[in-house]
Amino acid sequence: MKGGRNYDIFPRTFLPRVLLGLAFLGGSALMFGWLAVFIIGVSSLQFIEQAQCSGSDAASCLDEQTGLESLASDSCAGAERRVCLVPLGQVSAELVEHLVDYYQREYGLSISMLTPSAVPAELIDPDRGQIDVQDLMDYMATLFPGASSDPNVVLIGVTPVDMYDRTSHYRFLFGARDTEVTPRAVVSTSRLNLKIFGISEGAGALRSRARKLVTKNIGILYYGLPPKDDPESPLYNSILSTADLDDMEEPLAVPGSSQR
Repeated sequence: MKGGRNYDIFPRTFLPRVLLGLAFLGGSALMFGWLAVFIIGVSSLQFIEQAQCSGSDAASCLDEQTGLESLASDSCAGAERRVCLVPLGQVSAELVEHLVDYYQREYGLSISMLTPSAVPAELIDPDRGQIDVQDLMDYMATLFPGASSDPNVVLIGVTPVDMYDRTSHYRFLFGARDTEVTPRAVVSTSRLNLKIFGISEGAGALRSRARKLVTKNIGILYYGLPPKDDPESPLYNSILSTADLDDMEEPLAVPGSSQR
């Protein structure tokens, strides 16, 4: 163009053109290599996030935990307000025993462990490999109808099976609860200790996180305490990840105690 500036950035001789072409091919290969790493990384994340007792693995976790039968009771007897744990499926016996011991030692709260029960396979959504939380709470109520109809009984189910809520957009839930009118809740350990490249954080991490979920339900349903917006509170109302659970601090300050 007359009077204008003509820019020609492509080499005019053969050798520079060859070198530039090779550089272009090398850069393209590197770019596609990183793209492949990114795609593989996304696929790996899907694998990392695969929870225990979820999907096709859910069926292996449905049987009752027979290791707890000798310590369990078939009723939540008593007249006062009380808490009873319900082992549902192949939940860790060590975890349930730890919970019963912890609340007695830390709060002076005697918690009864009810008869371990299997989770019916028909409750598992065949497409998701998960169980709806309301279905599980309703099923728990049928197992112990007397306790479920007693407003002084707080029933808390603990299960290894992955859960979701069909009325929610969340892919999974750590737990859920009803109201103080029907004081019952369920907690799932399925996603509390995900394995990363086959390495888990250990039983201690799962135990601490499960306990904090149970403590929150006890605080709200048994002690009648309100949820909190403070992420360090055991009553934190917006738990979205295991990191949120790790940030919550224990013990819970309960009425009549000197605990903070």
